[in-house]
Amino acid sequence: MSRLSKIDADMFSTRGGEYLMKIRMGTPPVEVFGYVDTCSDFLWVQCKPTKKSCYNKTAPPVFLPASSSTYQRQPCRSKACDTLQDFKLPCNAQNICLYDTQASNCSNGELAMDTFWLGSTPINHTMFMCGSNVGSLGDRVISADIGIGGDSLSLISQLEPVIQGKFSYCLMPQTNDAMNKTIKMHFGDRANVSGPNVVSTPMIKKFPPSFHYVDLIDVLAGNKTSRPVFNRSRRLDHIEYGNMIIDITSTITTIPEEMYDRFTRNIAEDIGGEGVQDPTGLYNRLCYKDLNVTRVPVVTFRFDYADIKVHPSNLFLEVGQGVSCLSMLYADDELGVFGNLYQRDLLVGFDLVKQKVSFKPTDCSLYN
Repeated sequence: MSRLSKIDADMFSTRGGEYLMKIRMGTPPVEVFGYVDTCSDFLWVQCKPTKKSCYNKTAPPVFLPASSSTYQRQPCRSKACDTLQDFKLPCNAQNICLYDTQASNCSNGELAMDTFWLGSTPINHTMFMCGSNVGSLGDRVISADIGIGGDSLSLISQLEPVIQGKFSYCLMPQTNDAMNKTIKMHFGDRANVSGPNVVSTPMIKKFPPSFHYVDLIDVLAGNKTSRPVFNRSRRLDHIEYGNMIIDITSTITTIPEEMYDRFTRNIAEDIGGEGVQDPTGLYNRLCYKDLNVTRVPVVTFRFDYADIKVHPSNLFLEVGQGVSCLSMLYADDELGVFGNLYQRDLLVGFDLVKQKVSFKPTDCSLYN
């Protein structure tokens, strides 16, 4: 397939804070809804279940391999099958590439190839994991996990000859009205983020390669630093850094613990008053009763060469009975996550060829 200037796909937000993408696949094509996963290497699709215990009768499978004339099983002894690494099962007499992710008794299947459609654009010979899991969300069947990570079998990596490693999205604030609106993920030339107020930060290659790593230098509460010493010049060598990932999959943002402790002290000083316990009992977070949001300072995530401001309305979330808690946690493993809540009303564009991610403040309810 030759390079095209415009490829896009519809996305929808869920009440749980995840994002779904609508695609079509097979010949004739059938509609598939899948979770968008920026941390996944794989494109996984629900196929006809092989075990009754995996089958949810309220959410029948939407893809039957036997019904697609372009469906192709992949051989066990192939480079594509070898990319499954530890998930690959030993070759059998049929020489079909089989896998087992060991996540549950429903997480196995075969590696296959078929035609996928993004909007009106067919993507031929797309590799995917044809599995035996199924789920549902309201009246929508969740029948896929659409990996847009950086490794070889993700949707983005397979599209690279066509889209030149570029994709972008613009997430609206979570409102009842936004729940019914379509969000576009753009690929290729349309995914360029340019114009006034654009900032870009380098992406850093690390292991595992599925994550989109960047370097977080500081988190400012107003003008108060979360680091004891700030020196931008020491970030010239990016190889050993990369302490945060950009992730549309996660709602909550996490930052390294030492930085988090200083940040929460700084923001508590600005807000003033007494905090209360987290009523959910799940996290040790900064919480307030009847929070006056005007006292919440502007928070700036200072990435390498890119400052991103987070609106106070996204910084605290009401978790029940008038109690609002900080929508940020510390990272247990020191690898932070810039979650989708803080990405709202930002046009976010990835360029995996030039290894950068760009941000532009945007009213995403008007962007398409």
